[in-house]
Amino acid sequence: MKDVRVKDVTEKLEAWAPLSLAEAWDNPGLTVGNPESLITGVVTSLDITPQVVDRAKEVGANFIVSHHPYIFKGMKQITLTTAHGRLIADLLKHDISIYAMHTNLDIVSGGLNDEAVKRLGLENTDVLDKTGQEDFVKLRVFVPELEADKVRQAIGNAGAGAIGNYSHCSFSVTGTGRFLPLRGAHPAIGQVEILTNVREEEISVVVPRPVLSKVVKEMLAVHPYETPAYEVVSLDVPHKAYGLGRIGSFAQALSFDDFKERVQEAFPQAHLRLGGHKCQCIQRIALCTGGGAEFIDKAASLGADAYITGDVKYHDMQRAKELGLLVVDAGHFGTEEMAAKLLAGKIKEALGQLGRPDIEVEAFSEQRDFFF
Repeated sequence: MKDVRVKDVTEKLEAWAPLSLAEAWDNPGLTVGNPESLITGVVTSLDITPQVVDRAKEVGANFIVSHHPYIFKGMKQITLTTAHGRLIADLLKHDISIYAMHTNLDIVSGGLNDEAVKRLGLENTDVLDKTGQEDFVKLRVFVPELEADKVRQAIGNAGAGAIGNYSHCSFSVTGTGRFLPLRGAHPAIGQVEILTNVREEEISVVVPRPVLSKVVKEMLAVHPYETPAYEVVSLDVPHKAYGLGRIGSFAQALSFDDFKERVQEAFPQAHLRLGGHKCQCIQRIALCTGGGAEFIDKAASLGADAYITGDVKYHDMQRAKELGLLVVDAGHFGTEEMAAKLLAGKIKEALGQLGRPDIEVEAFSEQRDFFF
């Protein structure tokens, strides 16, 4: 049975949600553990807590993937006199690695904010606060026809050919490749100092620039030629913005009471607090999972009737009222508890691609909010 290492899974996750998407102040990625460890099982969670670690030990899992990074700001010491230090020591003692997908999970298409959009049933959505834009290149590589499927699969698994809700998109044309191996060469096809003709496929794929180096690495790893021929071309096309939060609309306007009920259904573990401006016709909605009070002004400027987020303070609600915006504080936990299930789904998908769908992945869902 094929071994799967921590780094094998994290590479799959980063092909989907690159660390480069994360905000500069964030700390996603592997924070404790060994990337070379063989995975025995996986637990996903919103946070890294003693309860999550205990559950991992209980089910024999040595890899925990959380939304919130356990090590967030700089640490000057790790001692057994603090809860923080004791938990890290426990992780190391039991060879448990921890990995976080934070603002890159918030931002990526199909990530946490898009999951909230889906739960609410919003249409015609756009980014609330732009943090960057997708930059694409075209990769063209020439491969012997018999090896083309292997190369196509490898670069697709690395993130090439991802367009909207589709992956592994590519285009091929066939032709004749010609080359003369010189002395010192070790050709996979042909002989030294004899001109060789080979039926080849030219594979063209669109690649998000953040994953280009990984795609090229995976392509070179499976390509049969000693020196593969390929080129990378920048694409001058309209770029799709990415960022934090989303804004969209319901198909039909809702009353205040119906809107409140819809939000509660979307975030079943949230303790809703509503404030700002109370309105009775609500259709255009902005949202930001976690703590997003900083985007109240942005939501109002984009014409939102209501804004859903967490961690809203008194003065934030006061400002929202002045702006004519209804604000729903559904709590940090309430808007993000779905992260564990979302991460579990992505990891199961990655393990399937790696040939180990038998490895158990558990979404730890017994964690509750701190408010009653």
